[in-house]
Amino acid sequence: MSNRNIFDEEFLNELRDRIKENDSPTFQQEERKRIISFDRIPKKLLPEIKYWKQLGFYLYNIDGDAVFYQAILPEGWYMQENGNSLRGIDIFDEKARIRGRIYYKASDFNPEAYAWLNPRYKLCEHFDYNKCMEEIYFGNKQEVLFFAGAIPKYNSVPEKIRPAIKEAKKLLIKAVNKYAEKHYPYWEDVMAYWGCFTSSREKLGKEIYFGNEQEVVFSAGAVNYEGRAPYVSEKELEAAADQLKKAVDVFAEEYLNLENGQSFQENDYMKRSRIYKG
Repeated sequence: MSNRNIFDEEFLNELRDRIKENDSPTFQQEERKRIISFDRIPKKLLPEIKYWKQLGFYLYNIDGDAVFYQAILPEGWYMQENGNSLRGIDIFDEKARIRGRIYYKASDFNPEAYAWLNPRYKLCEHFDYNKCMEEIYFGNKQEVLFFAGAIPKYNSVPEKIRPAIKEAKKLLIKAVNKYAEKHYPYWEDVMAYWGCFTSSREKLGKEIYFGNEQEVVFSAGAVNYEGRAPYVSEKELEAAADQLKKAVDVFAEEYLNLENGQSFQENDYMKRSRIYKG
């Protein structure tokens, strides 16, 4: 074997080890901390840089660095690691509201980073792992302005129930969109509505399920609690509730061999509803 081949093999082994090290959670976490401690902001920005400057960011080029700016953040703003993402960094304002986010895939060879500003409010589809429900609402990670409802994960329900669950989700999303268009028409503007007071409304709805007071055999999901829904979205919410009731009926008929309205175990199990709190 030639010296050249020996060198190539050693070099490639070293390169593979370095690439493997770059992909490790420890390396990614250390690099995130470094970016935060040195106030670095990626050069790939959404929206364009002028909007960041309007908020008070000062961004300076760094010699030899094609990925990051050296930044001076607006007064009171700070960055913090996102606990749910190995490569995420949240950008907070002086009121501890999440104003933006950085994605950073650290690498010695081909680092990738970009940052974006969040709109104050948007359609949110958040999966609650404790309840095993996907919650659909208008707001953000910290605020809920309008809770439309919740549905079980599509692939987790029996196949014959899925069409009703899918249709209910479409209706809940439509309810949120109608609410947004009516009350927050400029919600997509990342500069809009940040002067509004902070909202912390709870996710309150009516859960529709099959079971009894002690046991839930099957939960079809929940819809905004009666009396709290905005008028503009009432039609969609009522239709979504009908789909969830249909899902419960299909569950009873297809998977428990029950006719609509029939129950078992001394009439203890039936289609019921209860308060849902997210």
